[in-house]
Amino acid sequence: PGPESALDQREQEVNEGQVAGDGLQMRVEALEHDLAAAQAQGASLGKTRDSLLAQLKNSKEVVARITADNLMFINKIKHSENKLEQAVREREMLRQDLNSNDARWFEHLRDELQKLTTSHMADQDASDATVAEVRESVREELGRAHARCQTL
Repeated sequence: PGPESALDQREQEVNEGQVAGDGLQMRVEALEHDLAAAQAQGASLGKTRDSLLAQLKNSKEVVARITADNLMFINKIKHSENKLEQAVREREMLRQDLNSNDARWFEHLRDELQKLTTSHMADQDASDATVAEVRESVREELGRAHARCQTL
């Protein structure tokens, strides 16, 4: 093992070092490429995150608006239900008043008809008495006239 062999060995070591350095350089370049891709993906994910956060904020605003609209609608329904209940109560009160008024009206009508009937019956009795008096008067006159005729 002479100086040439040491030189060959040294040359071989340098070649191996150069091959290893080239491998490391390629590995560094691949890692730099992966890093750039990861950074680009990170930027893209950041944009996607920002977009999703904006959509979430918008969705929350929409949910808040719909919730407020729903609460207003529910309040309107409750108000309408209360008005309906009040109208039903008023209708029932009016129906009772009408029935009561109908009964009073029919009682009044019956009383008026009774008075009218009593008055007509009294008039009829008076007419019957007058007719009876007139008949009696006519009969008496006929009797006198008949008696005069017989004297002639």
